[in-house]
Amino acid sequence: MNPLRFSKIHVCGNDFVLLDTREVEVPLPTLPALARAICHRRTGVGGDELVYLSPLGERHLRLWIFNPDGSEAPLCGNAVLGSVGLFAETLGFTGSCRVETAAGTREVCVLNEFRVRMDMGVARIDPGGVSGYVIDDGTRKLPATFLNTGTAHVVVPVEALDSYPVERVGRDVETDVRFGPSTNVMFVERRESGLLRMRSWERGGTGETLACGTGSCASAYTASLLDGLLRGRYEVRCPGGTLTVDVEPGGRLFLTGHGHRVFTGTWEIGSDDDHTVQGSRDLPERHR
Repeated sequence: MNPLRFSKIHVCGNDFVLLDTREVEVPLPTLPALARAICHRRTGVGGDELVYLSPLGERHLRLWIFNPDGSEAPLCGNAVLGSVGLFAETLGFTGSCRVETAAGTREVCVLNEFRVRMDMGVARIDPGGVSGYVIDDGTRKLPATFLNTGTAHVVVPVEALDSYPVERVGRDVETDVRFGPSTNVMFVERRESGLLRMRSWERGGTGETLACGTGSCASAYTASLLDGLLRGRYEVRCPGGTLTVDVEPGGRLFLTGHGHRVFTGTWEIGSDDDHTVQGSRDLPERHR
């Protein structure tokens, strides 16, 4: 296989390896194995997910998103924001863009250079309702909310977020049978009105990430229900930066964030069995 040209991008430190079919075409059945190899932090490029972008028109594209364990993610808010930002930059446009994902079609608006706002659709909350579950973290029992904002999330309110055992509790909740085969887990500390602090544990072999777009939406929507608000804006401060979530009546959510291109490079695949890599990184084209 010829070397694969890729871009490394991130939104609030939530980082992705992006392949664009305008530069390289990869057979879809090989993407899970490629994700396992290229997302590896030690032997690959390193990333929270692999994103495969295929333009369908000037302002229309399809994204396939794969976790580090090779499983397909139905949606990743930050992956969409960063990918659309880069796509728009290469074509020189701002304004509306349509994105097809495994979770359905999303309308996206490029506000300016790499700053993007995305219509996340309507949140679907579990029949158990707000705080309908209890998470026992070994020290205390915490109320939790299970909902879907394009992918599954459990939102857990905590105190002392910085010292909270996110990895230990997140790993347990991720595979809790009450939440299906697996779920993402968001740990949220409430601050003043409209401000949340969040740490995210993501499924699919990802672990703790510096930010999560769909998780920020899940956390903000849960907060709006607890606050009794039909409409509101929430700043979600993640370890890697701040995302903005607008909650509209009926549970419609809008996510806004700023993407960055880190570098571009080539990935040379060895044997089909070991996926060894002899990679080369270009100097960063630009930092934003």
